[in-house]
Amino acid sequence: KKDHGNSLTQTEDSGYGIDEVREIARRFQIGDINLIKPGIGEATRVLLRRVPWKILVNIKSKDDVSLDHLIRLAGEKNVPVEYYPLVHYKACGIIRRLADA
Repeated sequence: KKDHGNSLTQTEDSGYGIDEVREIARRFQIGDINLIKPGIGEATRVLLRRVPWKILVNIKSKDDVSLDHLIRLAGEKNVPVEYYPLVHYKACGIIRRLADA
């Protein structure tokens, strides 16, 4: 197991993406996992077509140019970007709950 400096501990070569989505939901106290959209494409869609709450970017992908558009869009829309120890994805968009919008 690998400790990433926070409460998330997990092996990098096991588990599934859905397990990571559930862990994100638990960590950020999100009751509906459908508000969590993993992957670069889904995170981009969250920024363009939804009411975004936050974008998570894999710490290891911090300097990846394929994420530049996400960082720029998030900045334009005043959406916080958090560098997070994602295991299965480079980025993840989180939609704001309607009650919070």
